[in-house]
Amino acid sequence: LGGGDGNYCDFSHINPTSVFSSIYYGQVDRAATTGIYGGASFYDSEYGSASAANNGGPGSSGSFASFITPIRMYETMSDFKSIDSVDFTAISVINNSAGVGTGATKIFKSKVIKTNNSAIFDSMYVTLGTSPKASFNIVTPALTYTALAGAGSATFVVTKRDYTTSFSGNSSTITATSYTAQGGDYDSLKISFASAPASGNAIKTELTQRYNSGAEVKVTTKTTSGVKFSYILPANLGARKSVRLPDIIQARLAVGVTGKVFVVKNPLNFGITPDWVQVASALSKDESNAPSGYNGTVHTMAWSSDGNHLYIGTDGGSLFRISHLHGLIDSVGNTTSLPAVDANFNGINTTGNAANPNTKIRCTRIGVFGAVITSISVNPKDTTSIIVTTGTYSNPKVYYATNPTILAVSSNATNFTTKMGSGSTGLITTAPVYSSLIEYKDTKRVIVGTEYGVYGTSDITALNPIWVKENNNKLPNVPVFMLRQQTNSSTSCYNSGMIYAGTHGRGIWTCDNYYNQSVVGIDEIAAKDKTIVSTIKLYPNPAKDFVNVTFNIEKSESLMFNVYDLKGGLVISKNLGKLPEGEQLMQIGTEDLISGTYIVSLNSSSAIVGTNRLVVIK
Repeated sequence: LGGGDGNYCDFSHINPTSVFSSIYYGQVDRAATTGIYGGASFYDSEYGSASAANNGGPGSSGSFASFITPIRMYETMSDFKSIDSVDFTAISVINNSAGVGTGATKIFKSKVIKTNNSAIFDSMYVTLGTSPKASFNIVTPALTYTALAGAGSATFVVTKRDYTTSFSGNSSTITATSYTAQGGDYDSLKISFASAPASGNAIKTELTQRYNSGAEVKVTTKTTSGVKFSYILPANLGARKSVRLPDIIQARLAVGVTGKVFVVKNPLNFGITPDWVQVASALSKDESNAPSGYNGTVHTMAWSSDGNHLYIGTDGGSLFRISHLHGLIDSVGNTTSLPAVDANFNGINTTGNAANPNTKIRCTRIGVFGAVITSISVNPKDTTSIIVTTGTYSNPKVYYATNPTILAVSSNATNFTTKMGSGSTGLITTAPVYSSLIEYKDTKRVIVGTEYGVYGTSDITALNPIWVKENNNKLPNVPVFMLRQQTNSSTSCYNSGMIYAGTHGRGIWTCDNYYNQSVVGIDEIAAKDKTIVSTIKLYPNPAKDFVNVTFNIEKSESLMFNVYDLKGGLVISKNLGKLPEGEQLMQIGTEDLISGTYIVSLNSSSAIVGTNRLVVIK
């Protein structure tokens, strides 16, 4: 991807077209779109300098970084403890065009699209030509929606509201009315003038929006362009008012070199040169505020599931934990201008390599293993366990510990327990272990890549785990240098649970033993047998108290509405009876559902005729 000898690469889950790659001696590229040799370097002065303090700069030699330079991306779509922030404003729908006067036309129609489905129109302003705005309060009656059936339309209309006023010499009535054959969630307006507006006079409307406490809104993240997340407003938000919300979408890129570790803030913002924050160096201090003794060349890295800790394994066998990384925020600040909110969390060095006495980042040596650390795997669900492997032909090669975020300073491996097993059910004692992973659905299950293929145990917590060869008579007995599992849920990717194995000389392999299907126990029938001709639409989704369900029926049919959990268990069943052909709208309460992902299914008397995913957040 990046040219030269292949090294580490990482694809963004937040913005899947974005890719990061490294080549020899610390060269790191990124590209906004995938493609061969499509990337470019994006170093700031702290990482990219060719000064002596930076050992010659990236790509210069092994004095700067390992030939194979590790990079690791951390991303989340749901960091609800984020101290980063984004402002959300109850903006107005401005300059909505209702038409242009002809001198004869008295009635004009327009559709007004809300910026969020949960918005409530508060006030309306109308402008005719260059005349001043005429305002109308939209207070009563409250907005209520009714279905508009027929013709495959997905239209909603607002109950009628009339406003009469003197308007630039023209008595006008402004009425909310239907506006058929248009898709989307919108309000429609009909403006009736007593006298036709003069030719050329543009008729424009502006509607202010407000939100009630508990409203679900779509908020644009600062992490990357064009991506939004759902947020439940904790209080009422008036028209044109703003509220500061946590930016729950986060991304960080870690890069390990010789004697230093960098974390790139805001790596998905391709419009800037992002800030490369030095989070570990010879200046690092541990949790007791003593010098950490950080040194060596980084061989492997792993993020904790919450992104607050980064584990570093060196060629010399030292394991370090870098902590308190939640403080690296993107809202404000950079390495040369440090506002108060960010200064305490800036890296070990600021520009010019001067020690930063205010940093709260800590680097703690929690183990020394006597051989190169080949892999680190942390519990993908929480911060309760960690696996470390080493590349040696003699010493133990698989180590396990619980609660790694609080392990104390150590100059040996006593914080860890060896997990090689014994005898015929143990790992081969004379072969290195190169890679590892903790299975994300069953975190007692651990898989390792060895000199002779892949082995797995169903219980790493056992005193002597039983290791079983998992090559399945297909994967050759070759070194497996890297293992990765897709840990995103089936609601956000097609390959949830899939494991990928990178070998030495025999290509990349996949394992679907832990594949998490999107729909459990539900087989959708062939399209030719369906009576539902459009997809099931669910909104709001994620849902809290209720979900609206819309679908279109080609012919009259008796249907059942069912909701399944991801284990295939039926949790809601509702007999809809015989429905007429055309568009259908119904509202289903979710008060009996806990937070999680569900499968919504419509069933006829003989088959399943449509499915969709529903996410419930309480």
